[in-house]
Amino acid sequence: MKVLCGLFEPDSGRVLINGIDIRQIGINNYHRMIACVMQDDRLFSGSIRENICGFAEEMDEEWMVECARASHIHDVIMNMPMGYETLIGELGEGLSGGQKQRIFIARALYRKPGILFMDEATSALDSESEHFVNVAIKT
Repeated sequence: MKVLCGLFEPDSGRVLINGIDIRQIGINNYHRMIACVMQDDRLFSGSIRENICGFAEEMDEEWMVECARASHIHDVIMNMPMGYETLIGELGEGLSGGQKQRIFIARALYRKPGILFMDEATSALDSESEHFVNVAIKT
């Protein structure tokens, strides 16, 4: 998965996107085209809003909420005392494994990737949440 996400060079062979080697695209351009949700993703110290929107120059509130809804985390966030402004630490203190995964998925969707790689990104979700997320991603 880390080779597909452009984090490591392949030991042999090539990674092709639409028949083009990602090395020809350039790693920075490739990273703008894709988003990866990995098993070992991390939250960073800050608000839930910042964890979803990342370091975007401008935060799009409507798109952030749509991504949170698609990842089935919006209602959970809205039930928190400070909503999207709730502060979380790097380890996601106070969040379940499934809630963290849904924030990672919302973060990936927020980037509007052409390609979304998910490495067991729904493994900590209950079956209803997993179904909801899978349907949202396919649409």
